[in-house]
Amino acid sequence: MSGLEIDGVTKFDSKETTRNVWVFDSTGGGYDATQVRDEIEDGDILLVPSENVAGYLYQAWPMAVTEDRGEFHGYADGVVADDMRVSHDTAVDVWKEYQAANGR
Repeated sequence: MSGLEIDGVTKFDSKETTRNVWVFDSTGGGYDATQVRDEIEDGDILLVPSENVAGYLYQAWPMAVTEDRGEFHGYADGVVADDMRVSHDTAVDVWKEYQAANGR
């Protein structure tokens, strides 16, 4: 992890993507941060290891790609829309990378 912290949010340096990857203590805190922090942008990857949740920001909505969602949104009927597919797949890859880097 890098040393960058924003209100208790940590940034993870990923080799899987050039997008920003943010690590939160909770999905509730992560959701709130996406609504008010300009540093967190559309397409950024969102990780919440304590709740086993990974996702990304889609416009104004944190979308979970994991079975566990916490406070994040999920997909209607489990179907990933075409315009969300790249972000979804990137978040899945970064989640795997993060877990491996942290011995999970």
